[in-house]
Amino acid sequence: MPGMSFEYQQINSRNLGRWKEVIIPAVYSELERERKELDGNYLCIGIKAGKEYAGALISHIEQDTADLQILSLFIMPQFRRCGGASGLLKKLCDIAYVSYEWQRNEFRATVFVKLMYALPDELKNDLEEFLRKAGFTEFYIFEKDGKDEPGICGASMELEFYNTD
Repeated sequence: MPGMSFEYQQINSRNLGRWKEVIIPAVYSELERERKELDGNYLCIGIKAGKEYAGALISHIEQDTADLQILSLFIMPQFRRCGGASGLLKKLCDIAYVSYEWQRNEFRATVFVKLMYALPDELKNDLEEFLRKAGFTEFYIFEKDGKDEPGICGASMELEFYNTD
């Protein structure tokens, strides 16, 4: 199934309910509470494979910096390793670029894309390899409570946009 064709759609306040099964439950609850701000403070993209909802990327736009905090990146198991997560990250970067085109008076704009995760080591290594391939360059550990619990980790990617006009 590598190279599968996905249809990308914006997730907004009107269609949020259709995407519930591909959004991490705690994040979905937050979006439900923030439904009025959903269209302005969040950048949400979903993918469909035919009629099936295959995955979603939910990010919050930090208003004072315009940085993007990824809150949820989920792909249904039957669609993993088919290019869906990579495609969602690429689409996020493309949309971030377009959103900065209005800043014609600036020569350069920088946006940081940040992601936090907590996984057992055997899964963390695969995720970090994927994130490196996607362009994430900084990796860090926030905390580790117990010996057997996964630590809270983070990764970030810097996007630089140049005004060529």
